[in-house]
Amino acid sequence: MLLMLFNLKNYLIMKKWIILSIFVCMWFAAKAQNASNSYPLVSGSLDVEYYNDRSHDLSKNGRLIITNNSDLTISKAHIRVTVLISWYEQSNGYPMRNKKTLELCDDDFKNIPSRKTLELTNSQRGVIAGGPEKPGKTYQYNIEITNVVHDPVPFPEPQKR
Repeated sequence: MLLMLFNLKNYLIMKKWIILSIFVCMWFAAKAQNASNSYPLVSGSLDVEYYNDRSHDLSKNGRLIITNNSDLTISKAHIRVTVLISWYEQSNGYPMRNKKTLELCDDDFKNIPSRKTLELTNSQRGVIAGGPEKPGKTYQYNIEITNVVHDPVPFPEPQKR
């Protein structure tokens, strides 16, 4: 009898921790609906932000804001945006964590002028995806910036003496 009460007490404590963990995950999901990343350059950085506009309005999709904070013109940059979706389901009376990763954007962006900001809803491959965010699931967005190619920096001509 004492062992049953001990197991029941542990079960209730574990259940409270699981519920608390789910609320914490949901809070982080609400805070992490957008993502940003930065790629360092010689005279500044290339900053990319992703916004899932569809989470508030189903008629919209995703949006990228690309800011070139350098004196260099970016001739090409590869940008990949993914979202890790996770949720809990009951399996044999125990909560099981499930997860999947969706790719929202994976494309090259070209001719990004220096000291300019571009706001894009399309890439060469089409619409930048967004998704309806559902209650009980957490969404963790990630941006990768690779293969950044910038125009060469011109050197001043030597002056004649």
